[in-house]
Amino acid sequence: MRRIWAEKQIAQLERESAEQKQIDAVGREYGIVTEGNSLIVLETVEDYVRYRITPPEELAKEYYARLNSQAEEKKERKKEILEDLIEQSNEQTEWWKTVYPLKDKKTKNKKQLNVVVDEITDNRAEIKDEVIASAETAKMEESVPQAEVQAQARGISMRGISSVSEDTDRSELNEVVVRGYAPVMKRSLTGSISVIATNDVRVENTTPMANIELNAYNPDTPYLKVMEYTEEAKAVETYYKLKKEYGTTPAFYADVADYFFKKGNREQAILVVSNLAELGLDDPQLLRVLGYKLSRYNAKKEAVQVFQKVATIRPEEPQSFRDLGLALADDTQYNEAVKNLYKVITEDWNDDRFEDVKLITLNDINSIVARNKNVKTSYIDKRLLKKEPVDVRVVLSWDTNDCDMDLWVTDPKGEKCYYQNTLTYLGGKISDDVTEGYGPEEFMIKKAMKGQYKVQVNYYGSNSQKQLMPVSLRITFYTHYGTPQQKQQETTIRLNDEKDVIEVGAFQVR
Repeated sequence: MRRIWAEKQIAQLERESAEQKQIDAVGREYGIVTEGNSLIVLETVEDYVRYRITPPEELAKEYYARLNSQAEEKKERKKEILEDLIEQSNEQTEWWKTVYPLKDKKTKNKKQLNVVVDEITDNRAEIKDEVIASAETAKMEESVPQAEVQAQARGISMRGISSVSEDTDRSELNEVVVRGYAPVMKRSLTGSISVIATNDVRVENTTPMANIELNAYNPDTPYLKVMEYTEEAKAVETYYKLKKEYGTTPAFYADVADYFFKKGNREQAILVVSNLAELGLDDPQLLRVLGYKLSRYNAKKEAVQVFQKVATIRPEEPQSFRDLGLALADDTQYNEAVKNLYKVITEDWNDDRFEDVKLITLNDINSIVARNKNVKTSYIDKRLLKKEPVDVRVVLSWDTNDCDMDLWVTDPKGEKCYYQNTLTYLGGKISDDVTEGYGPEEFMIKKAMKGQYKVQVNYYGSNSQKQLMPVSLRITFYTHYGTPQQKQQETTIRLNDEKDVIEVGAFQVR
């Protein structure tokens, strides 16, 4: 009777297109052969435990004892994973709380300039959101030698008091207003500074404007050259003609889909790129490329479906659930998004390749929660939930296992942040170098200085044995990350040559 019920249950699950592992679990429990269970050999208790198959009665006691032991070990391991992540998160919080550039230990005329209350002591210090000091503290002489003060404010005007003007070339803020009793000079500012006679000194800053500039990606392929020389009215017809020759090449669909998207034909782009699913219905690399493209084309629900498929094919890889979580967030399914992302940071993936994904995914969670008040977080450890917005964030990931590539970000001072220089003078921070797996790698800077932040990717190579198409990158640019004003743009790039540096794009901070 039990066997008959189990057979019907398996048949029902197959009709509902349930996950294969769910079907196999029923088969193992009731000793029924399924697609994933047909070659299982059961000789020892360990075999029964490994496959979760109920053993004969004489082995039952030891079987359940081992299951209980494994459950305790798993519980302890999850606790270790959580504590490790909390430690990483706390380290990131220390970075976020630190004011960059770091101030010099040897500060001149500190007593005279104590209006900054230890927040700004040299020409490299950052302006806090608000600094308050008494009028008495704010008193200072109007004439201060430039060598001692090195104030860099473009146009300092003092109402009712004489004016002082200094030159500048760098900035963290667009505009600062200073209200106080006496002339006060602030450093590393662009815009205007006004000093008004009141009893308090208060510094207020506006949010810097940051624009994302993505470099054009145009693969040098014969079919794209034909498409470019085709009249727009005949583009679809030309595509079908080229499909007869290149239809078995996955890159053909990815490139031509981008062509139609750039021309403003989003619907045709989605139709073209969807052919990737037919070429490799069970190939996670092709499905990831398809999902990335659909996300870029704003086909949100279709992207969710694709990443759900990837998660069923590769449930042992956290990247599958991070991709799915981000796709769900794009589709405004925030609670489901956070659930999938939380799985990434709390599961034991039993693979060193996947350790670095946890903190980056935690940042994804905190951004979603910070921007959406109704997200349920009761199951998340409160020590992980933080509001730590940043001006600029870049995340690099790729679609093929066992690839080695590096994210490079060069700031307005010309300093490159990468795996050999993980923290810059201006406070730019990059995550640990990932030499295996799918990434991701992440760059963040809390307060972005005025100027250009150039983004590059250095591709060392791939050790993957099975590839239906060259490695594809997904680079996502964020501004005002973790705030209601957050904006993002992403691009996908197909790589051809190893040991190649790709110019991806830039942030322009004004």
